[in-house]
Amino acid sequence: MSDKAPSFRAAGTRLKGALRPELSAVCYPVPGDRIWRVLDAAHRFDKAHIAMLCEAGIVDRDSAAQMLRALLELESQPEGVVAARLRIGGGNHSGEKLLTQRLGEGIAGKIHAGRSSGDISAVANRLTQQRELREVMSLVLQLRRQVVSRAKQDATVLVMGYSHLQHAQPATLGHYWSSWLVGLERDFARLRDLYERFDASPAGAAVLTGSRFALKPERTAELLGFSEVFRNSRDAGWSADCYQEAACALSILLATIGRMADDLYLWSTSEFGIVEIDDGFCINSSILPQKKNPVALEHIRGVGRIAMGRAASVMASFASASDSIVFERYLAVEELWRTFDDAKGALALLSAVLESLTIRHEDALKAFDDSWCWTSDLAAALVLDHALPWRTAQQSVSVLVRQMMDAGRTAESVTEADVAGALETYTREPAPQLAPGFVDRVRDPRAVVESRIVPGGPAERDVRRQIATAEAFIERDARDADAYESKARAADARLHDAIQAIVSPPGVQAS
Repeated sequence: MSDKAPSFRAAGTRLKGALRPELSAVCYPVPGDRIWRVLDAAHRFDKAHIAMLCEAGIVDRDSAAQMLRALLELESQPEGVVAARLRIGGGNHSGEKLLTQRLGEGIAGKIHAGRSSGDISAVANRLTQQRELREVMSLVLQLRRQVVSRAKQDATVLVMGYSHLQHAQPATLGHYWSSWLVGLERDFARLRDLYERFDASPAGAAVLTGSRFALKPERTAELLGFSEVFRNSRDAGWSADCYQEAACALSILLATIGRMADDLYLWSTSEFGIVEIDDGFCINSSILPQKKNPVALEHIRGVGRIAMGRAASVMASFASASDSIVFERYLAVEELWRTFDDAKGALALLSAVLESLTIRHEDALKAFDDSWCWTSDLAAALVLDHALPWRTAQQSVSVLVRQMMDAGRTAESVTEADVAGALETYTREPAPQLAPGFVDRVRDPRAVVESRIVPGGPAERDVRRQIATAEAFIERDARDADAYESKARAADARLHDAIQAIVSPPGVQAS
């Protein structure tokens, strides 16, 4: 048998031959680069399961104490638990393998009572996903706070609003940043819902039907920090949507920040020149002296696209028979952990980019030179002041723009007479009398922005309200994130106390 194989895979039992190295190298036991992320969680489950077995009277205290002391000793090694368990081999069963080497099967063989590879993997993966989600949620909150800071700082900065990359309407950066705050709130909500939806312990479900041992799954769940236990033992081990939903939520999150990075990438070009990315987030060219390449933004965009591909891989890998363990699952979960890594890196990177971002106010205003972005407001003024039907006003102004362009005239040169002429061309009727200053009143971009009276718009009063609302939601979400962290720490303390009660000599108070 391979020295990396788990204890239960012994030649001469069901299988005659030892594990072939060709299989061991790529598939089973799961190679270290695919399993290491969950070994700390598997280690915690080993300890919690032993403690529960002892408290339930399934394993005697002396055997439980010996096993727990051996696991605690592993934690004191300089290399750490994960490295030690990788060295021992056996994947998620490395705890049993260690105990068998140290204590013999007579003691170590008791750890697996009421367990299976199925619920060990499910618990280890679920705990790991919870830890990863807590870290991602923390970074999403950090990014949201940074966006709030930018929105406050840039609340009244005029920028061109684009549609199809064409001039659309005057807007502000404060309104732009606030739009991302709303999207990031939804991203956080998806992560929070995911965390709570799968906050149930699979421990005790074993591989399919649970166990005839008098286990206490509620106690194991308590020691591991889960809010509840599985409702169905088959679903606990065989369900796949925990991983699929995580992959989708992460890909949506990365798409959100990737779109923001896309905008900044475009705005940092020589043609736009609206923003300046700090030099520390750029590289120069090996041949072109003038180049300043915003690779930080390229990275953020790139990992988002990769996450979409990984999400498809995770979905496909779990589209197997509902009661089969296929090794594509191990590959799919490893893809999920890589997406978590990418998400954490991209979130932290974007927060830093935004913190150091320079806005070129004067360059942003240049977009309004000879721009037709105010003509929608011209049409609205015709409706409000002269009771024209919207479509009539809008089409007439469209005629105006074409006539002016055909004549080689600029947007700044439009007069009331030009507007009246366009109205008459379109309606074939006499135009209403337009008061002097009618055009100038709607041509100023600042006036256009401040004229918005529908809530949620770019007017400063509304942007300030949006920012205040976003800050309140951030604080609410931060309380939830803090509660998840506190709950995890409390579970660690309970597990520590439960272990000490077993390993401490009789009559000695556990510390």
